[in-house]
Amino acid sequence: MKNKSLELFVVILASVWCTIGGNMMEEDVVFYQEKGTFLKDHVISTHHVTTPIDCSFLCTSVEKCESYNYKPRGPGEQDLCQLNNATRQTKPLAIVSDAAFNHYTPKLTYYDCLAYLKDGFSENGVFTITDDKGNLFPAYCDFTSEPRSAWTLIMSHAFKMSHMPEFCTKELSMNVPLQENNPNWERYRLPLSQMYHLSNVSSHVRISTGFSKFGIDFTDYMRAQISDINILKFTGNAVCKTIEYINVRENIGEGVTAPFWQSNNQTSIFHVNTFKNPCDFDATSGAAPNERNFGMYCANKNETSREFRGTADPDSTTEYWFGGYV
Repeated sequence: MKNKSLELFVVILASVWCTIGGNMMEEDVVFYQEKGTFLKDHVISTHHVTTPIDCSFLCTSVEKCESYNYKPRGPGEQDLCQLNNATRQTKPLAIVSDAAFNHYTPKLTYYDCLAYLKDGFSENGVFTITDDKGNLFPAYCDFTSEPRSAWTLIMSHAFKMSHMPEFCTKELSMNVPLQENNPNWERYRLPLSQMYHLSNVSSHVRISTGFSKFGIDFTDYMRAQISDINILKFTGNAVCKTIEYINVRENIGEGVTAPFWQSNNQTSIFHVNTFKNPCDFDATSGAAPNERNFGMYCANKNETSREFRGTADPDSTTEYWFGGYV
């Protein structure tokens, strides 16, 4: 998904000043040009200039300017310079095609949602992530649900979509992306390479249910350190793994082990079975026969519970995230 139209255009020297070690230092700004596009609905001021360099200087001198749109006029006319208070990284859905414009954005690299949080972003939404190979991809970021943390959505599906192989039999070690350029709650799964990238830059994995409706209230929810359970590599049946927190039907465990399943032969995706109790965590009280939680709802609908948020009704959702803390 790397945008091959991104081209280095101009380096602006001595245009931004920052404090380093108590001294005022000059910081160079590199702007990239994206031909035939502009960022809509985020223009904070419009100017007439003669070159893109003039527009670059204007942008670096205005505190709220984060990128700019540039429209060449032709011989004898001044060009149009529109300063924006957003970038394609922060508002990727605002980028539109227009052959008359070029969009310029500073070189900003965010490898996960936590990097955006550390840079001051606080509103949940779709952001542009750069992977370890320099490829760009859109991802949904949650900055608000848990204090001092940020989470990147890697997979989500509605209960009514649980029959699809991507959410049923295709284990997480397989590359079976679904709507990877359109983060959504109903049916979405990132490519394996992007999952691995996010796993490598994250400390934690969590699985939530009904996020778009309830946010995170820690009901029917689990969270673990990736070092304790790597969901992209794990295989086994009823393997006890340490988790930081788990809640299933108000049965709660903290710092306990819970039983996990995931095949390596395309028969079952990552999940918990709470009807069985081989580990510390015990949610057998009130469990449906052979009840599966946090995934693998497809095997038998009688093996799910309406008391669990992820399987309460056809539109119930289950979300997988990688994230970390500030």
